[in-house]
Amino acid sequence: MAPRSASSRSSSGRPSTSSSETSNSDNERHNHQHSPGHPSYSPSDMLRAASKKARKRGGTSTVAINLSSCKYPLLRTVKSKLGWKEVYDDDPDAWNLYWTDTSITADRLMRLKPGQKINHFVGMLEICRKRSLARNLARLEVVYPHEFDFSPKTYNLPAQLEEFLEEFRTVDDAKKSRRKTFILKPDAGCQGRGISLVQDERQACKALDSLGGGGENVGRTKAPVVAQRYLDRPLLIDGYKFDLRVYALVLCADPLRIFLFDDGLARFCTEKYEAPKSSNLKTAYMHLTNYAVNKKNDNFVFNEDGDSDAAGSKWTIHGLRQWMEDSNLDFNKMWAEVKDLIVKTVISAQPALAYNYKQALPPETNDGYSCFEILGLDVMMDQDLKPWLIEANHSPSFTTDTPLDLAVKEDLISDTIDLVGIDAKALAKMEEKAKADAMSRLFAGKWTGSRTSSASSEDGKTREERLQTRRERLLREREKWEEEHSGSYEMAYPSPDPERQATYEQLLQTCKELWETKGQPHNLNQVMERAKKQALRKATETEVRLLFKKTGRRQPTGDGWRKVIDMALENKHRTGRVGDVAALASIARTAAGGDKGGWWSGFSYDKTLLDRMIDADLVQNAHGLTATSRRSSASSTEGNGEDDRKSKTTSKIQTTTYERLMGKKTMDALAAAKEAKTQPAAPSVTPQQAAAAAAAAAAKAAAAKAAKAAA
Repeated sequence: MAPRSASSRSSSGRPSTSSSETSNSDNERHNHQHSPGHPSYSPSDMLRAASKKARKRGGTSTVAINLSSCKYPLLRTVKSKLGWKEVYDDDPDAWNLYWTDTSITADRLMRLKPGQKINHFVGMLEICRKRSLARNLARLEVVYPHEFDFSPKTYNLPAQLEEFLEEFRTVDDAKKSRRKTFILKPDAGCQGRGISLVQDERQACKALDSLGGGGENVGRTKAPVVAQRYLDRPLLIDGYKFDLRVYALVLCADPLRIFLFDDGLARFCTEKYEAPKSSNLKTAYMHLTNYAVNKKNDNFVFNEDGDSDAAGSKWTIHGLRQWMEDSNLDFNKMWAEVKDLIVKTVISAQPALAYNYKQALPPETNDGYSCFEILGLDVMMDQDLKPWLIEANHSPSFTTDTPLDLAVKEDLISDTIDLVGIDAKALAKMEEKAKADAMSRLFAGKWTGSRTSSASSEDGKTREERLQTRRERLLREREKWEEEHSGSYEMAYPSPDPERQATYEQLLQTCKELWETKGQPHNLNQVMERAKKQALRKATETEVRLLFKKTGRRQPTGDGWRKVIDMALENKHRTGRVGDVAALASIARTAAGGDKGGWWSGFSYDKTLLDRMIDADLVQNAHGLTATSRRSSASSTEGNGEDDRKSKTTSKIQTTTYERLMGKKTMDALAAAKEAKTQPAAPSVTPQQAAAAAAAAAAKAAAAKAAKAAA
C-alpha cells in the first residue's frame, strides 16, 4: 500500500514567527503657543507620538500563547516551532491566543480584548453533549427526514425512559431475525467509560441502575444518559470493526464558515467482530472502537512508522482511502457524505453560537473571528458505505502516542493556526490602531486624522448600514486570507455547489426559526446578563490582583478580598478606574479586624473615617472624659490627707484606662484632627494629605505639652 505523500501538507503556509514591519515615522512638528516654561502638546501631537511608539513595539511583536489550561505537549511543540512565547494567567492582556482543553463560559468570552482569540465557542455543547446533539438533530429530522437521517435513533434518559423501554416490547418486522441492540452512554462520558450494550428490558434497567440514568423507578439518580441504536452491520476491514475520527474547523459563527481537514484517523477494534448477542455484549474490544479502550488489549498493534498509513490498529484516513480504492469502493462519495453531515450538524447549533457570540462581543467592536473550534467527529460506516454520525467532541485528544498520531495532529494544529490568522504583523497593526483610537477617545474626537469626529454621521449611513458595510469588507479580507492559508483544509460551508448551498441556507433558516420558538433567546438573555456581571467582576479581580502585585502589597483573602473587589467595582462604575491601591488595602485591613498602619487607614474618598468620627462626637466624648479625669487629678493636689491620695489614684486609673482603651497616640491624633477640622478645609484632600496634616498637628501638640512640662 502506497504511503501518504510526505508533501501533502508541506506547501501550506505557516504563521510568521516574527515580524519587523516598521513604518516611517512622521517627524514633522507644528508650532504651538506655549506658556513660559511649560511646553504644551496638541491632540494631534499626542496621537502621532502614540502611533510612533506603537509602531516601534509592533516591529518586534511576537505572538504570545496561553497554555495554562492545556495538558497536551504537542501544543508546546508547535508553539516552539513557530517561535511563539508562552505566557500564563497573571496578565489578561499578555496573550494573543488562549488554548484550553475545556469549554468556555460566556464571561470568559466577554473578557477578550481586541486581537485576542480563543479556541472554543460558547454554545458548542449544543452538539458536543450527546443529549443535546440528539435533541437538535431529532427536531430537524421531523421537518427534513431525508436530510437528517445520518444519526442512529437516540433516546434521552430518563426523560424518554418509557419510550425507550417500549422498543424491547415491540418487534421490528423487517428485522425479526435480529434482536434490537442499544448502546447506553453517559451524556458527558468519554474514552468508552460507562458504556453498556443491552438487548432487552431487564438488561437495560440493570445498566441504567448502574449509570444512575433510569429515573425514580429504575436508577438511583437521574443522571443524564443516552440510549443509541447500535449499528450491527458495520463495514469491516479484515474482520475488524472501525470508526473514523474526522476533524472539522468552525472558523466563524456568523457568517458561518466550516472547514474539513483532509486527513484523520481510522480506529480499529482489537477483537474480530461478531453480531451482538448475550454472550459477547460485554466484550468491549469487539464493539467499542475507542482508542483508550483498545490500547489496553494485548492484540493492539502500535503503528511505529509515521509514513505507514495503513498498518496496525490505527490508520490515517489517507490510508483508508487507498484501501477503499484498492477494494473498488467509492471513497469520494463517502467523504462527500461525511462533509455533508458535518455541515448539517454544525448548522443545528449555529443560532446558539451566533447569539452567544454577539451578546458577548458586539459587532461594532469585534470582527467576528475571536473564536474558533476544532471538532472531532466520530463517524462509522455501515456495509452500504453510508456514514453515520456517532458523536461530536469539542476537545478532541491531541495525545501523540505513535508517530502516526504526531504526523496527523501536528499538521492539523499547524494548519488550524495558519487558517485562523494569528499573525504578528497583523497584531502589531491592531495594537497601533488601538492606541490611536484610545487617544482619539481621550481628546473627544479632536484630532486631525482622516476619521470624522462622529462615526454616526459617516456618509449619512445608519448603524445597520455601517455594520453591513463592515461585515462585507471583513468577509472579503477573510476570503482572501483563506484562499492563501487553507493548507490541508477544504471549505465545507459555504458550499462551492450552488444547489447544495441553497439547501444549507434553507436548513439554517428553519433551524433559526425552531430555535427562536423554543424560547431560547429569552433564557439566554438571563444567562448572558449574569455572565456579563461575572465577567466584569473577574476582570476587576485580575486588575486589582495585578495592582497589588506591582506595588508589592500582599493580596487580601476571604471577606477582605470580597470587600476590596466590591469597592473597586463601585469605583469603576463612578470613575472608570478601580481606585487607589492604598485605599483598597485599607478596606481589606478594616475587614480583617483592624488597621496596623495608623488611625487614618480607613479613609475613603467620599467621606473620611475622621469625618464620621468627629460628626458622631466620638472625639469630643473620649477627650471630654479624659480631660475630666486629668482635671480631677490636678485639683486633687490642692487637697490634703487621705482624700487627696484617693483622688489622685482614681484620676490616674481613669486616665490610664481611657488611654489604654483608645491608645494615647490615637487620642492625641484625634484631638489634633479635631483642631484641624475647625480650620478652613482644602478644596480636595486625599487620605495621605489628611494623615500628614493630622500627624503634624499631633507633633505640634506633643511639643507644646513637653514645653509646658519642662516649665
